[in-house]
Amino acid sequence: MHACVYVYDLITREDRATRNTENDADLPSQSASAKKVQCTVTSPTLTQARLDKLILNYIVHGMRPLSTVEDKSFIELVEGLQPKPTKNVMTRKTLGVRTDEAHRNMLPQYATMRER
Repeated sequence: MHACVYVYDLITREDRATRNTENDADLPSQSASAKKVQCTVTSPTLTQARLDKLILNYIVHGMRPLSTVEDKSFIELVEGLQPKPTKNVMTRKTLGVRTDEAHRNMLPQYATMRER
């Protein structure tokens, strides 16, 4: 998904002179602004469950300590990445429970892989 923001730049007389237009009326006046489009990629709607899964993956795959979620700069990063910070970073205790659950859910897959 792309979100586009309009950025306005003044058109100078030199810019106007270099443009090949048949009708100067199509160009804005010298004091007016011209639109330039700047697009950024945005992620799908962030739910609390999705945020929790992303944090869990970040901690587990990076082999980071569970206390990472209590670090002020980590919390500020997560909140800063949200357009409207409405989602919370889970606590270390919750992260520990979710890590244990994920591990238990993966055990049958590991057993199947070892049997092959």
